[in-house]
Amino acid sequence: MKKHSQNSGKNELYYINTTKTMAIVLVMLTHLSVTYDLRLFSNSFHLSLFFICTGILFSLKQDNFIAFVKHKFRHLIVPFFFFAIISYIYYVIVGRNFGNETDGDENLLKYIVGIFYAPASKEFLGFNFPIWFLPCLFVCEIIFFLILKYLPKYTILTSCILFIIGILVKETIPFRLPWGGRRCFVLYTLHKHRLYNAKKRFA
Repeated sequence: MKKHSQNSGKNELYYINTTKTMAIVLVMLTHLSVTYDLRLFSNSFHLSLFFICTGILFSLKQDNFIAFVKHKFRHLIVPFFFFAIISYIYYVIVGRNFGNETDGDENLLKYIVGIFYAPASKEFLGFNFPIWFLPCLFVCEIIFFLILKYLPKYTILTSCILFIIGILVKETIPFRLPWGGRRCFVLYTLHKHRLYNAKKRFA
């Protein structure tokens, strides 16, 4: 029985990783020169799909909040800064002088701000826009940890509140919040608590 359970768990992990890979490919296609219909189709679900898979794999084995933040910072924010700095250097040397990004010097300072501000916006991350999801994912993980640790009986309520906040922020605040801001409320929290609870029920 135990062996069957282990095999079942391995199969589920395989399916989840395969789905995440598909979602990543769709994200890449969205940022390439594909047809409008394909981009529209991919945009309709690829981010939600990726975040859902991440939610299924979420674990509270690390019970200490500070240790959890350090772990997520090392695995999400450090890679973000690494790729952001490398991409910015490439943009300064090559991107702004050749190809489709010959927009001169006006974006140099704005892109430096974008490395730390990290909104989901090409205005600030035009040198490597897809990396915006890393700080967004970091914020979502922190929110989800706090909800599950301190408000485990109110995950549905808190998720709905955060979802509403995300919608209100979009409609009332004329600028984008740092580190994914509104998107982490809308895309992530609502999906994640449902799948985490489903995982516990069927484990």
